[in-house]
Amino acid sequence: MCKIEDLFFDCPTIAKPRNVGSNVEKNENKLKYKIITKKKKFYWTVNSVFFTIITITTLPVFIKLNILKSENVTILDKSLLSIMLVTFFVTIIIGISKFNKFVTLKGELNSDLELKNDKIIINEKEYLLNIIQKIEISAFDFKGAYSGYRNFDGTLSNGVDNKMVIYLVDNNKIELNFQQNFENEIRNESKILIDYCNQGKLHYLNLLEILGINNYEEIQKFKSENLTKSK
Repeated sequence: MCKIEDLFFDCPTIAKPRNVGSNVEKNENKLKYKIITKKKKFYWTVNSVFFTIITITTLPVFIKLNILKSENVTILDKSLLSIMLVTFFVTIIIGISKFNKFVTLKGELNSDLELKNDKIIINEKEYLLNIIQKIEISAFDFKGAYSGYRNFDGTLSNGVDNKMVIYLVDNNKIELNFQQNFENEIRNESKILIDYCNQGKLHYLNLLEILGINNYEEIQKFKSENLTKSK
């Protein structure tokens, strides 16, 4: 993660995307995905520093001129507005320098997710499929994806906004966010995901979404060749 003193330096380099080929991969390798553990703490970023300074410098002047209706502009007021302007221009420069850099990682990648045919392993703890009622997966983010809406704090995603929700038969629920190092990395798990669907754990619409299959003819062909049940 980036600390406040790291705001002016580069974050880790972007992972080079791999060619994932067709929508359905036949790679049988078992991959591990990093799980992000979000901490309940405040992270200093370029954005937070900017908005903190802007608030501190403009709020007193705004209250004085608009609420208290004072027309007396003091040296202090001018100094605060000068600080605001300097902060704005410095932030613009920093934002430009971080244009092709990663946003601040708000958490730690300190545990692993692994998908297997008969179980899911989370931080070395095994959850057998027979105790899992349903699995939901949303995997659109990847390391290096453009995320310009982050304003001044870099424009490249860390790839951790992918979500998995596991509903257990005892009515407990496990939610986690995991990292993809390149676009559609999880499609390398297509064979396992198809098995999950055939065992009634993953909805076939969710499976089609993950694999990027949306053409009607492709869907029908995929279902006939791969799925034994469509829930």
